[in-house]
Amino acid sequence: MRIEIARADDRMAPSGKAILRSLQNESMPVIDLVIREAFQNSLDATIKGKNETQISVTTKQIDTGKIAGYFEKIDSRLKDKFPGEHTVMSISDKNTYGLTGEIYTTDKIALSKSNIYKLIYGLNMNQEQEGAGGSWGLGKTSFFRIGCGIVIYYSRIQTGNGEFEERLAACLIENSDSDDAIMPDNDRGIAWWGNKPSEKKDTDKSYPITDQTEIRKFLKDLKVAPYEGEETGTSIIIPFIEEDKIIAYDQDYSENNSYWWEKDLTSSVEMAIKRWYGPRIMNKDYSDTFENSSLTPFINGKPISPLTFEDTFGWFYKLYSAGATGKSSDENIIVKPLYLKRLGMENPSIPIGHIAYTKLTLDELNNKNKNNVLTPLAYIGDKTHLESSVTSAKILAYSRKPGMVVQYVVDDANWMKGLTVEENTFILAYFVPNSSGLLHSTYRERYKTLESYLRDTENADHAVWIDKVIGAKAITIVERIKREVSKVLYESLSESDLTSSNSRTSALSRKFGSMLLPKANFGKSSSVKQVNKPPKEISHKHSSSMIQATNINLIDENNIRLEFKATINHDSLVFFEVDTVDKKIDENKWYKYFEDTVKFPFSINKIKIEKINDLSYENQLDNEELNFVKLSNMKAGFKIETSQSEITVVEGKIELYVADLTMQPALSIKKLKE
Repeated sequence: MRIEIARADDRMAPSGKAILRSLQNESMPVIDLVIREAFQNSLDATIKGKNETQISVTTKQIDTGKIAGYFEKIDSRLKDKFPGEHTVMSISDKNTYGLTGEIYTTDKIALSKSNIYKLIYGLNMNQEQEGAGGSWGLGKTSFFRIGCGIVIYYSRIQTGNGEFEERLAACLIENSDSDDAIMPDNDRGIAWWGNKPSEKKDTDKSYPITDQTEIRKFLKDLKVAPYEGEETGTSIIIPFIEEDKIIAYDQDYSENNSYWWEKDLTSSVEMAIKRWYGPRIMNKDYSDTFENSSLTPFINGKPISPLTFEDTFGWFYKLYSAGATGKSSDENIIVKPLYLKRLGMENPSIPIGHIAYTKLTLDELNNKNKNNVLTPLAYIGDKTHLESSVTSAKILAYSRKPGMVVQYVVDDANWMKGLTVEENTFILAYFVPNSSGLLHSTYRERYKTLESYLRDTENADHAVWIDKVIGAKAITIVERIKREVSKVLYESLSESDLTSSNSRTSALSRKFGSMLLPKANFGKSSSVKQVNKPPKEISHKHSSSMIQATNINLIDENNIRLEFKATINHDSLVFFEVDTVDKKIDENKWYKYFEDTVKFPFSINKIKIEKINDLSYENQLDNEELNFVKLSNMKAGFKIETSQSEITVVEGKIELYVADLTMQPALSIKKLKE
């Protein structure tokens, strides 16, 4: 690729050093900043009418010698600085438009509408569509902070004539004054690589490469999959990542005071996705409310699903859905509308949003792993608990239409004034604004909807809402929202602890949930030690039928052998469900919800019946009292047909394939309809 070195004599042009310093958020891990920005760009680019946006994050090792030669002027420097293999991370989306727009033009109007120009060559250029994340500017500088300063952009678009076109370019932004700078003689510390005639000078403009053969050769060496068929989308590729410089692990703390996700790049990425985008992941309530796509993320090919969320993220997921819809079927969650009496919504009887909240003990927040009790503060990235023995807190999250958590506030007097919480107890709350609601006519000249105003209150990192001052007049919508949230929470939680009736119901609900919900490892795949633990013997009664899982053994990494005992007196269906925090999901419900995006995690390989009424099954093959039938429409179920009405006791074994060992199978039985 030919190089374009940013001219040092361009007037009022920032240096790479200044650009990298422009994103001033130093309180958030850089991985979190990257995920927040990249995912938001992808979600903003979703093709209208698509009900799902897929975003895949992959980490691989690449050989510097194979890719250094693509970078004119710095190939030798890359080989010397990064010998051998190094980590490359790519973030790729599907069901998106890709980087559309003009690339061979100097027309300012055309460039202002060109997404490819704004992302690769521009700085701080606004997104235009309603509900977008912000600008194509300062947020993207986080991409240049996690590697050596080089970012490669690959995109595939559909042109106006229906043809598909691939585009690829690279950019370097670095502090050229640094001792380890790649281009120490480049005064501005900025360069691009792409296509231009060979006779052009280094400072002449370059353009993205569009030759598919050349692009795919480079992608193969980068170990990044190209788009195929009718796929369009964008991949952000960041090479030469030095993991120990960017993961959030603090070396000053001992092993006992650090977390598994802080010592590994892939785990840090997965945690960041759940922390900031958990509410939107595979969330039908979100899509129905905002008419936007749901999010399906993958990490190294494995889907991230709400079914395997840590309890803290599971609760925030449910709280967000409750706030978005204005209702909740969970007895533990209270939802209330918020109103601004004056200078709020155009119609003051329309809520400005909803607040959803719950109050839980630490034990109730760790149903999935009693042996590794972490507070919600750990999961949201708050480090204050490392300095003291914090065992209680008030945590509130808020989002606008894109569904990304803007901020988690902890014990904040503006949002939760006067609230007290006893030891070993946590208040979790979520404010979801009425994004599409029309604002009061006072603001109409500048802001039509609440969403448009809240979007303008966010800085480049979208990490907080701060009210705007227009001329000499301050707009106080955010501050008044905070006061209303604080008032509602104080009055409700201080009055009667979610009311005595709800408190009793919640206590019973949590007690039985704690007893019945299975233990499951979180974050990484379950180990053999964890899988070998025998399951609880839980009975699922239907009339006079019941079934128990009596023992479980691991065959290999993805196959388990489960022993069961069932009593039946009618034709029955035996089947496996996914056991989640909220409910059990069978195979048919799974595919109604997820369609074919994520496969049902269980399938039966073999069924072996050993006893019927304490007699060996092999001695009863000719009596035709029972018939065991594998089903064509279910891979995780089978039918038992019986010709007698008396109760029959059946014992046997099932060999079950488990695609994802973080998901807990629940064995169930039900009577087949006549």
